[in-house]
Formats: sequence, structure tokens, C-alpha cells
Amino acid sequence: MEGHFLKFGNVEEIYDIIDELRRDLDIFTNIYLSKDEINKFLNQEKACYEYIKGKYLNIYIEYENHIKLYYAIGNCDDYKVNVVNDKKITTNFIYTESNSHISKRIEEIFGKLGFAEHAVWEKYKLNCKKEKIDNLYDNFSLKEQNIVVEKCEIGKKHHSMLKEIFSDYSYDIEELSFYKDRLCYEALKDNQLIATIILEENGNNMTIEYIYVDKKYRGCGIGDILFKHIIGIYNTHIFNSWIDIKNIKSIQLNEKYKFTKQSIYNKILIK
Repeated sequence: MEGHFLKFGNVEEIYDIIDELRRDLDIFTNIYLSKDEINKFLNQEKACYEYIKGKYLNIYIEYENHIKLYYAIGNCDDYKVNVVNDKKITTNFIYTESNSHISKRIEEIFGKLGFAEHAVWEKYKLNCKKEKIDNLYDNFSLKEQNIVVEKCEIGKKHHSMLKEIFSDYSYDIEELSFYKDRLCYEALKDNQLIATIILEENGNNMTIEYIYVDKKYRGCGIGDILFKHIIGIYNTHIFNSWIDIKNIKSIQLNEKYKFTKQSIYNKILIK
């Protein structure tokens, strides 16, 4: 990957740059990164940092099929993405309905650099303490269907299933290295993997990262089985779920279990 790239040795060095850039009144950023999250990038061999003093900082990771611009902060007038490469470049930013004017400004900045909207994900939420989840599938016998749901570690056996999720550049299968500490449950039928759900637990909050059902078993209630199983185990948690606004089936599944829209969006751009 060509461009004006640097390597950083520690989190504080990066944060000093971010603090410096934040002093500029005409500044923008796509997401908030904690020090723990930046630490993940420091441990990634493929991570690159593009920094122009007083103007902008970009943090990239190069994958096999595309380059992900994870973090961008810079002066609105001076911001650039100086990647010289034939690969697609993706980035994203979070916004709410109340600050949609900020979203338009960010999209305008990236638009001038050749980025266009690729997908929009919306946040849904369920508070298990406040909502009683009905046993919608009490008559569905897992034993009769030879289906087992069990906890497991994320591994290579999940890759072929997850490739379909990652194939549209919204995320990348190589990012699974970031999820080594996530929770993973799988549904097995006759000892064959037919569905998986990946979650991130943070205190009393549980984020549903991905849910995937093998094409042959879609429409058979497998998604309901996974949802009911997870909500039953973590029934004192607050659940969060990000869903592509075009994925009607996932929206319907979340709403069936009383997840509600939060009017918080994650917009993915691609160049």
C-alpha cells in the first residue's frame, strides 16, 4: 500500500495526535475509538497510519480484497485519503437522526474523495429486564429435529458460512481475528453446522455481532432457536443488534423478540 504511512509504538503517541487535531474547530471524525480499540490496531501487522501534521490522521488495515479505513480525523478542508492502490476502500461512520446534519457533512467530505454510500445499518435494542419474552416456539422440539445449540470458539469451520456476510465489503472475514474474545454459539443438526451467532459481552450489555443460517435451513425457525436460546441464557442483559435496513427478515426477527429501533445508524461508504 503506497502513501504517506507511519508506524506508531504506543497508544499515547496516537492519542497525542488526536488531541492535537481536536483543537481545530473545523474538525470531523467518523467514529470514536477507545484506547483499548486502538491497542488492537497496534497489534495488527497490516495496520497503517497516515498522518499529516495539523491536517489529518487515518488508520487503515489492508485485507486481501479491500482496504478498510477504520478511523479518520481531520480538518474538513484539508482532509485526504492518499491510498494508491487498485483495491476498493471502505469506511463507515455512526450518526443519529438528531445529528443528521453532521452525517451529511461527513458524507460530503468523503464524496469529494470519490466515496459513495454502500449500505446503512440501524441499531435495535432489547432490555430483558423490562420485556418479558414469550415462549414462541415451545412446541418446536429440538430433540425431534436432531438440533443442538452449544457454545463454541470462533474458528475456521465458521469461515465458509460467514463469507456470505463479509462478501459485500461491509466488513471482512479477516476481521475475525478481532473477535477472538467474542462469544459464539452454533446450531448443529446431525452434527453438521447449520447456523451461528457471534456476540460481544460488555458488562450488562450484549451486542449481537452476526447471525447466520445456512441457506438450506432458512425459513425453518433456526434463527428463532438461536435468539430464544441466547435471550434465555442472558436474560438480565440489554441486547443491541445492528441490521442492514434492507434486511427485512432480520428486522422482522428482531421485532418479533421485542427489539426496538434506536434511530442510530452506521453508514458504510465505498470507493
